[in-house]
Amino acid sequence: MSHNTPATRLDRLVSLLDIGSSSLIRTTAATQLGQIAALRVRGASTSNESLSSTSAPDSDTFRTVYRGTDGEWNEVLTLLARVVPLLLSKSWDTRSAAAQAIHHICRAAGIWDPDTFSSHTTTDTSIQPPLNTESVKTEDKTQDEISGADSLQSAPPAAPDSLATTSPGDRLQFASFSLPNVLTTGTKLLASAGREYDVPELLSRERLQHAKKDVLGKLGLGFGADDIDVGIDMDAELGTKLKSDPGSDADTVKSEQAHRRPSSATLKPEPEPEPEPEPEPEPNRVLSARERNQLKRKRKLEAKSQARTPSARMEPEKRTKLDAPVDQTVAHTAAAAMSLQVRRGEWPFRALAELLSVELFSPTWEARHGAALGLRELFRTQGSGGGRVMGVSKSENDNCHAQWCEDLAVRLLCVFALDRLGDFVFDHVVAPVRETASQTLAQLLPHMTSELVRSTHHVLLEMVRQDSVRAAGIVGKAGQRPYIWEVRHAGLLGIKYEVMMRVDVLGVEDDMLSDVLDVAQLGLHDDDDDVRAVAAAMLLPITHNIVTYQLQRVPDLVDQLFSCIGDKRDDLSSSAASAMDLLSALVGHAQVLSILDSASLSRQVTTLFRFFRHTITNVRLSMLHAMLALLQCESLPHDWVNDAFIRLLFQNMLVEERTSIRDATTRVWTHTLQVLGPRIAEFVAPHLPTLFCLVMTPIGTPMDTSLFYVPPLARTEHNIDRGILAQDLTLVGMDTVLRGRIGAASALGEVLAHIPSAMLKESCALLHDALLSTSALQKALAAVVAQRWAECVADPAALLAVPDSPVASLHSCLLHLLDASMPSMYNEMQILLQRMQHECHMLIQALVRDAQIPRERLPNLPEPWSVTHAQSMIDAAAWVPECSTAQEQVCKIQRVREQYELTKETQDVLVLAAVAGAVVAWGILPPKLNPLIRSLMNSIKYEEIADLQIRAAASIARLIRLCTMPQASANPSSKIIKNLCAFVCQDTATTPLFAETRQTREGIGALLDLDAKPAGQGPGMPDDNTTMSPGRLIRRGAEFALHHICDEFGPQLWDRVPILYTCSAEPLIHAMSVDETSTPGDAPMDDSVGQAILDACTVVACIAPHVHAELHGSLVRLLDALVRITQNEHMVLRSAGACCFSVLTKCITDKAMHVLVERIVPMLGDSTLLHRQGAMEVISRTVRVQDERLLPYVLFLVVPVLGRMNDSDESVRLLATNTFAELVKLVPLIHGLPDPPNFSPALLARREEEKAFLSQLLDGSKVEPYKVPVEMKVQLRPYQQDGVSWMAFLARYQLHGILCDDMGLGKTLQSITLLSCKHHERSQRWAQTQAADARPVPSLIICPPTLTGHWVHEIRQFSPNLTPLLYAGHPSDRARLKSQIDKVDVVVMSYDVVRNDVQDLAPRSWFYCILDEGHVICSPKTKTTRSVKQIQAQHRLILSGTPIQNNVLELWSLFDFLMPGFLGSDQSFHERFARPVLACRSGKPSASDKEAATLALEALHKQIVPFLLRRLKEDVLNDLPPKIIQDVECELSDVQKKLYDEFIKSKDRESVEDALVETARKGKNDNGDDDVGSGGGDDDDDDDKLPQQHVFQKLQYLRKLANHPSLVLDPAVPAQKKLLDQVNASRGTLAGLIHAPKLQALRQLLLDCGIGVESQSNDAALIGADTGASVSQHRVLIFCQMKQMLDVIERDLFRALMPSVTYLRLDGSVSSDRRHGIVQSFNADPSIDILLLTTSVGGLGLTLTGADTVIFVEHDWNPMKDLQAMDRAHRLGQKKVVNVYRLITRDTLEANIMGLQQFKMNIANSVVTQQNKSMENMDTDRILDLFGPAAAEPAIGQASVSAQNAKSKTKGISQKALLASLQQTPDVHNDEEYADMEQWRPTAS
Repeated sequence: MSHNTPATRLDRLVSLLDIGSSSLIRTTAATQLGQIAALRVRGASTSNESLSSTSAPDSDTFRTVYRGTDGEWNEVLTLLARVVPLLLSKSWDTRSAAAQAIHHICRAAGIWDPDTFSSHTTTDTSIQPPLNTESVKTEDKTQDEISGADSLQSAPPAAPDSLATTSPGDRLQFASFSLPNVLTTGTKLLASAGREYDVPELLSRERLQHAKKDVLGKLGLGFGADDIDVGIDMDAELGTKLKSDPGSDADTVKSEQAHRRPSSATLKPEPEPEPEPEPEPEPNRVLSARERNQLKRKRKLEAKSQARTPSARMEPEKRTKLDAPVDQTVAHTAAAAMSLQVRRGEWPFRALAELLSVELFSPTWEARHGAALGLRELFRTQGSGGGRVMGVSKSENDNCHAQWCEDLAVRLLCVFALDRLGDFVFDHVVAPVRETASQTLAQLLPHMTSELVRSTHHVLLEMVRQDSVRAAGIVGKAGQRPYIWEVRHAGLLGIKYEVMMRVDVLGVEDDMLSDVLDVAQLGLHDDDDDVRAVAAAMLLPITHNIVTYQLQRVPDLVDQLFSCIGDKRDDLSSSAASAMDLLSALVGHAQVLSILDSASLSRQVTTLFRFFRHTITNVRLSMLHAMLALLQCESLPHDWVNDAFIRLLFQNMLVEERTSIRDATTRVWTHTLQVLGPRIAEFVAPHLPTLFCLVMTPIGTPMDTSLFYVPPLARTEHNIDRGILAQDLTLVGMDTVLRGRIGAASALGEVLAHIPSAMLKESCALLHDALLSTSALQKALAAVVAQRWAECVADPAALLAVPDSPVASLHSCLLHLLDASMPSMYNEMQILLQRMQHECHMLIQALVRDAQIPRERLPNLPEPWSVTHAQSMIDAAAWVPECSTAQEQVCKIQRVREQYELTKETQDVLVLAAVAGAVVAWGILPPKLNPLIRSLMNSIKYEEIADLQIRAAASIARLIRLCTMPQASANPSSKIIKNLCAFVCQDTATTPLFAETRQTREGIGALLDLDAKPAGQGPGMPDDNTTMSPGRLIRRGAEFALHHICDEFGPQLWDRVPILYTCSAEPLIHAMSVDETSTPGDAPMDDSVGQAILDACTVVACIAPHVHAELHGSLVRLLDALVRITQNEHMVLRSAGACCFSVLTKCITDKAMHVLVERIVPMLGDSTLLHRQGAMEVISRTVRVQDERLLPYVLFLVVPVLGRMNDSDESVRLLATNTFAELVKLVPLIHGLPDPPNFSPALLARREEEKAFLSQLLDGSKVEPYKVPVEMKVQLRPYQQDGVSWMAFLARYQLHGILCDDMGLGKTLQSITLLSCKHHERSQRWAQTQAADARPVPSLIICPPTLTGHWVHEIRQFSPNLTPLLYAGHPSDRARLKSQIDKVDVVVMSYDVVRNDVQDLAPRSWFYCILDEGHVICSPKTKTTRSVKQIQAQHRLILSGTPIQNNVLELWSLFDFLMPGFLGSDQSFHERFARPVLACRSGKPSASDKEAATLALEALHKQIVPFLLRRLKEDVLNDLPPKIIQDVECELSDVQKKLYDEFIKSKDRESVEDALVETARKGKNDNGDDDVGSGGGDDDDDDDKLPQQHVFQKLQYLRKLANHPSLVLDPAVPAQKKLLDQVNASRGTLAGLIHAPKLQALRQLLLDCGIGVESQSNDAALIGADTGASVSQHRVLIFCQMKQMLDVIERDLFRALMPSVTYLRLDGSVSSDRRHGIVQSFNADPSIDILLLTTSVGGLGLTLTGADTVIFVEHDWNPMKDLQAMDRAHRLGQKKVVNVYRLITRDTLEANIMGLQQFKMNIANSVVTQQNKSMENMDTDRILDLFGPAAAEPAIGQASVSAQNAKSKTKGISQKALLASLQQTPDVHNDEEYADMEQWRPTAS
């Protein structure tokens, strides 16, 4: 994409299809492209008024609402032209995303159907031009797209018989299709043909014509690619209807040829002369050969000349260089769009279908795959219209449609036959082209006739059988396969998707099902594994059809499947998975089992056992699904379930790492135990010791593989369980190992529950030994086995009551472990003990070696070693505290000891919690419950593994159930519940302490959460990425426990556990009752009461989502209490109540939202601040925690929240703006939703009103026209009336916005009109009501000093009722004017006055505050900005044609003035928007950087666009002449080159580099990123300002040097004095033009404008000056940055060489009161040739339409200032073409300034304009280092050797550092601020 191509939101979405990092992002972009299509195409249709732009394109609305031909179908093609090239991308994800986009775009357009009655009621009106939709075209459409579409719309319709898609000779038919012929003569389609680097123009007619002939050659059906192609559609050219009326085909072809090649517009085109025109042949006459050749030559010449001729309409804002061609990307885009256009009356997608059908035979597989994807989506959405035309009967259309379908079907079948691409991914072959082409053919089938479907089916059968291929001798030779496997594979794929589309009729209408079974069994017999896989997958969707209509063939099919499964050749046999899936589906039918041989089936099932540990994951999973299906068949004998099967399942649970397979294994295990019943002892009992041994293997110790059962033929070359069998924790995570052990232990428990009691003795002995072992793991796993055993027993107590039962002994052992003291050490701690012992040995050596302590004085290290011995060694080291090595060893010992003790505590918690859980599961509790409860509660509090914490929580819930039973001896449930509720409130981050926070009354707690939490994370949600604090750990465990308690008791929760309701609900209800009876004079709330409310809110928020639905009525009663709490005087209580209320809205949505709308929303208008804060917090939290259930209520919230964005309290404003930003994102999703239940008619009516308001807010074109109540003294243009209506709409709803119309469109006049109207309305209301809110209040206008007089003048000139006051002058003058402020309507003052008098202005209340050139406050830290933001006004507006000056962060400052908080805090705005955008401005950004920037700009654009109104000149002013910007490059003079060379070699360059690096480092530390600077300001600290000033001074030196050497030469510098002497010695002077190339260029431009008489006295000083006559009379504005340069122009050029020039001057030395007079004089007096201005003074707000030429001698860092300046002339009232010349000294600082300007312009345009810049333009590698050799060498020319050597010493300046420095340079508003910078000179090297 070109750097100068204007891009829109459409470009951003299309780029996301390519660079999106995730499928979600790409899918979202595709969906939004469909929304654009819906708005463009169907929005224009009169038959589809009900379809709004907010409806989702995926809904079925498009199919049901509209079907016909009306609408802008060319708009669809324009969108598709942007997407189609991505189908040929090398990236799979890009192609898939492009196909999704095509689907959404085509579906959004509706269905093109010429046979619909509404489309052609009569023959005469059947072909009409499309409706005019200029008024509804969206902002995303570029001017070139509009012109392209318009040109096509104006093309005349063609006759119906001329609209054939393909000529009869090129159309493919089944009658002529021969598979052997295609295979013999066709070109094989491989992965590549060596042309992958050929990049032809995809969307061009010449390429399509050539490719169509090439396709026939590839298929063996034509002459091939060697046929001559002249690039012109000669069929259309040589038709019999060549010349007639303007609607003839010949004219259409001419129009099409004009767009085949993009025009190459240059400044001065030189078209080649054309030959004399030949006479056109007579119509309806056969042409001779001579006439045909003449016509060919004529058409070629016409096409060439039209391609070279520039467009007649000059583009506004076109930037050209005098010596460079114009960028052609826009022309290429228009040509691409035109190539997809068709003649009116045709199916709109005909050209697209042709293009993609040609690409099906591309030599590169990516193109073939993309073309198949595109055709699939096209057929899916628009296939019913293919081949149809308007103006013919339905029967004729049906015939054309059938021919079209037949042609495409044959083409797809040819792809099946010729494609040879196959890629192996893991375990199977991937054939993306054949697979996708099969899907495409399946999408075409519904549009085909039954006869064509049958023909297609027969070809697919032949591709599988290949009888004709063998008969033709193509295959079957000796040593050769009897078939082509790729062709068979493709045929099976085709049938697979064919049967999917016809599953409803398969087997009913014809014998197709029988044929499918034949070829499927043939495929299952195939030796190729991939053919077998697709053959099995082909039958899977139609198993019901097979069982219903072909049941007799099922036994053979089942035998074939087992044969296929048993034929395992290697570890990569993936067909087994498909075969087992099909087998599972078949045996799931009872009819199948009734006809199968049970004995044979049982023998065959055992052959599947070897797939338990198959290498391929899908095979293992499919095998388990097959086993589950077989187990669920009650009529099938299960004699195949044996001990081998049991052992394999158990081993699967033990070693399987994948969760899906482990879960499937558990399901199969459960069903197996149910099927076996009493027989389980027969199979399992002999293996129980082995299974126990495997489970109890210590972690870290390799498992004994000899204990594993390996089925026959299951040996594989690759053992997938190697890592877990070796217990290598570097390969397998501890959590995976532990999860497998717990699962296997639970399986053992289930086994013990099913075996007879007589066989339990041995198992209980094993468990007993494990419980008494010294291994914590074995103890815990033995307890898990016992727990699961008890859970699976129907009556555990009865089992324990059996006398002398081993189970009772086991239970006693469990109880003993709870009471007994824990062992001092576990086996798992042995490594730590050995490490501690080793460190003690090292300590002894250090004491003997370094401290010289005799060994015998030190204690011995006894065996066995214990931790107590370590303490004696530490005591010994205390004797010599001065020995550093000994003390270091002591520290190591202490660290190991601490780790040892921590591990001991962790293992104790693990063991005791597992034992306690087992005791609870058996249901017989010990007499003393404290040990039991303590063990489980410790796990709740301290266990870090969430799975173990959940097990303890479940045990606590069961314990409470046992304790609440009537026969329970004790009931500690109340204490447990209270403790759990207390634990939930342990985390003070969620539940603060009331005593510590009660002093805070005003404020909103949600604001703190927003600052602390990232976007998208709701309040109170834990951050799982951070380290778990003890409080959060305890809270998590308690939450798990309370959730299990709610689930355990269900609807009986409050009855069985009433204490939970007491702890949660009663404090809230009590608070409500107290609040009702309290009076203002009552004592303050007690700390205990406040803390109880806080805790209750936390508990309710925890349990409410898990409370049974039958108990929701009890939660409804809490809503009233929570409403009152949200009005409490304490901020912490309001915040807790709001959080709790928001959770209830998710549980009892309808009731809670009803209370929210009826009771809380009205409180937003309460006069009590605390009530507004509470209501706002409730709404904000509700919006953030809700999901799609919030959508029906969005309209009730948006407008009230929006009204609080103007609240007097800052916290309410901030939260309201932030919440509104969240709500406005949901508005597009609310279309079509039903009304919420139980709402009154009044509320529903209000909802409709607010819906209308939102439609106007989100779409400015829908704003109701505002009737101006006063008669202005000027006639407003239509767009100006629209602007006034928009601003009045904002005022009506207390909103604020930015009017950022293009410069010169009359923003001042629109604002004056608005003020006149609003002041008139206010004064009338005051006269009628004397209401306080209607009291007359003045409005305030703040503008640059130059414009104050201009504002006062225009108010007096245009407004009939406003009285202005110019508040300016000396402080004493302003003091006298203060008394007049209340007597006038409008006060006009400058920003400087506001900064100086803010203390007097801030306390006043203003009606309107309007900031003209509001970008002045773009830097948030300056005193001016802070002063302006203190102004209090009812309405706030910003006027600025360039709201973004340098970077995106500046937009935050503007909205912080309008609506504080709307864009979040400055830090959050920087993280969300500024950082990703600015990351793309240096170097070459990665795809992820571009994607992040694109998403950020898209999100920012959506959020702010309702509050921006932007119109461009070219959009609204048809009579405004164009503006042409040209760069005039100048070479450095010899003196300038020497000075530049000196700077490169000087030390100053290094100091600048160091300063830039330091600036970047400091900016990174201060702002979190080196991409964002402060933007400069007048309040920066001096220390921070000095390095910036230092750099800026040196940059100013280089800038002055490029302008004129006299500005920098200083005789005090020896080197420069020598240079001056050389100039004087040559009898020269610096005052001439020979040393000032810019003055030479300026003089030449003025002469070309006819200004000045050339002096003959000083011609020797000129270099090549042109003395030609002037071209025409013009008037000129000359802009400079510095007054010194204006002085040079006056002195050296005007007075010396052009004395006849008349000019005026306007710079900082001119007082503010005189500036307006100078402007008026220049505009009124045409005898004044030139106005000299400085950009800072004359570049803002002035109207200088008397000039038509603008010359920039110097350029600003800020591109917006130059843009503002040039539009002083190019604005409303200008009648001439405005030429802008920018004088740039080549290869110097100025050239780099222009590069920096380009980046800033791109960012600004991406956010606030409709013509956004592409993200591709952010690649700023073209910006050179200003002081590096790359920039210096060309400027110096023939540099000296020393300069060349200096290159190696320069370290260079990074672009980030440079840009960061330039961002921080001050924005100079007055020339005086340069004073302290102009004294700097370079130092000697």
